[in-house]
Amino acid sequence: MGSLVTLVMSDIVGSTRRWAADEVAMAADLEQHDRILGDAVGEAGGTLVKHTGDGMLAVFDDPVSAASAAVARSFFMRILPVAGALPVSTFVSNR
Repeated sequence: MGSLVTLVMSDIVGSTRRWAADEVAMAADLEQHDRILGDAVGEAGGTLVKHTGDGMLAVFDDPVSAASAAVARSFFMRILPVAGALPVSTFVSNR
């Protein structure tokens, strides 16, 4: 049996509607999302596996580090100076 890894997935809620409403604002929001989550993943010792358009997939060897990255991402996304806040869902899973 292989070693346990923890996956963290992130997705911007309502991104299709946001793109249609204001492409420039959504592009800026996505850039901030990618930077914040990328920083959180790197600082927690994870590896960014891929971008999924309006989200990301990261893998961690340690579930505590994965949870730390997810919590950090949640905190920073909530305090962003984004009009209407940027709703982002995060899923953490051990495999």
